[in-house]
Amino acid sequence: SPEVLSLPRDVERPNQTRVVRISCMGADTNTTSYDPETHVSRPGAAIPLMLQHYWWGEKSLIDEAFVTVLRNNFFMNHLLKTDIDQIDNSGWFSNPLGDARNSFVCTNDIGEAAALCLQEGPESHADKFYDLTGTNPTEQHEVAGDLGEALGETVSYRPQSFSDFEADFGPTRASFFEYLTNGFYTRCSPDFYNLTGRRPTSYKEYLTVPGAAGETGFGGTQTG
Repeated sequence: SPEVLSLPRDVERPNQTRVVRISCMGADTNTTSYDPETHVSRPGAAIPLMLQHYWWGEKSLIDEAFVTVLRNNFFMNHLLKTDIDQIDNSGWFSNPLGDARNSFVCTNDIGEAAALCLQEGPESHADKFYDLTGTNPTEQHEVAGDLGEALGETVSYRPQSFSDFEADFGPTRASFFEYLTNGFYTRCSPDFYNLTGRRPTSYKEYLTVPGAAGETGFGGTQTG
């Protein structure tokens, strides 16, 4: 299991390269004292393996370079990536998240924050850890409403049991989605505002407002 680090801020790293690590909220071994063997809501269970992988990735980089870590909420563009055909053909999607609220993050915001950290350099951002989230926590019926508005047609959300979800996508993805139902990813962080001077992107804006390359999240929900 990963060890809690106690590196002084002025320690020399073997590699002086600037690194911005794209990580995940909950990979907090280096800044807090989360126990990887203690699940937030399931007695006797460990934290999802996916989060532990992010921990290990952070540690290996921090030991070697000047690292800034962006700990992100679940990506907006990952939420419906397995439902695109179903939405396109039948106008509905399903998952086990239901009424649970999560502040999903826009990957354009992550890119903007990463670029800023690289431009301003390690003098400002070395050994710093930023939690990036969306601007408000949303639940799946609201996601369906925002998507339907962007598409100009009705899109509905159909709840799915965790057992069916795990049968479809396996235990690793299912265990992470459980963390999206227990409140761990509900909070909204001020870190993106503190870095850039503006609030994060909402889910509706992600779907409809073009990013730096002219893309929108709306385009990612269509196959035709």
